[in-house]
Amino acid sequence: MSSNHDSLQGFDLNLLRVLDVLLRTRGVTRAAAELGLTQSGVSRALRRLRDHFGDPLLVRRGRQMVPTAVALELAAPVGRLLADAELLFVSGRGFDPATAQWTVRIGSPDYSEHILLPGLLERVMQTAPGVDVHMVHTRVDPEPLLQGRVDFMLGVSGVLDGPDLVATHLFDDTLCCVVRADHPVVRTGLDLDRYLALDHILIAPGGRPGGPVDTALARLGRPRRVRAQVSGFTSPLPLLARTDSIVTMLRRFAEPLAAPWGLALLPPPIELPGFSMSSYWPAHRRTEPAHRWFRGVLEQTAAGLRALSSRTDTTPPPSPEPRRSQSATRPAR
Repeated sequence: MSSNHDSLQGFDLNLLRVLDVLLRTRGVTRAAAELGLTQSGVSRALRRLRDHFGDPLLVRRGRQMVPTAVALELAAPVGRLLADAELLFVSGRGFDPATAQWTVRIGSPDYSEHILLPGLLERVMQTAPGVDVHMVHTRVDPEPLLQGRVDFMLGVSGVLDGPDLVATHLFDDTLCCVVRADHPVVRTGLDLDRYLALDHILIAPGGRPGGPVDTALARLGRPRRVRAQVSGFTSPLPLLARTDSIVTMLRRFAEPLAAPWGLALLPPPIELPGFSMSSYWPAHRRTEPAHRWFRGVLEQTAAGLRALSSRTDTTPPPSPEPRRSQSATRPAR
């Protein structure tokens, strides 16, 4: 990586914030809106960045600006630097939720956001009016965590591992079948033959067919017909309300939507595995006051979900202990 300047002397560190947003939004207009600057202001900042690093950084290709190899090389260290600077500012004054100004970023699929965000935001708003929560839709991957682009990652327990990560169990879930409330199977009951005779909607967030239902049916030699495959958890709801279709989905997501959409939840006619969800975070952030405080809020929210399950389920699945990936046995609080 070449540069016209070899030191920070005279360099405006605010330019790195502009670069970070430009790399994420890939456009001057979108970056300006997020930064609260004019488009000309962002363009001037980009010219200064290009001059400093001796590289165009972003080049226009159609309607988007595409990062160069140098810009991609800068993305991770710039993200880490900005995250560390924000937390240094918060922690250096001593973290007080009542007065702190901080934005916590959480990588999360639609499902986890739907389940956790209402209770999480309620707790944050009550105790920390200056703390904002930004949910980032991303695949479950350690790199955004280790690069400082997100503070937490939510995902299925066990999908991330490594000595640099800590995993904290949040809650468990099971699969259920969802149909419209006046569907014939609500009256007759749902056995395997009736289940297979229906048109199925498959929720496939990653775009890949199959899943635990089709795996279980394959063992029985009884395939189902998937009439529609969707990527979003809410996409099947209007289809279910208007047709005789069925979807097999996670119970925690389906339960609060059943009444508003006129739907009924039924137990699956075959044995299906349950799921556990965890939060993942970098081990090196263990002692940061702001991060530690938010871990507590996240765990309190999850504890509320588990308590609700214990009142409504007769045989809730056991909750595994929080664990440190590989070398540790439990996360620090």
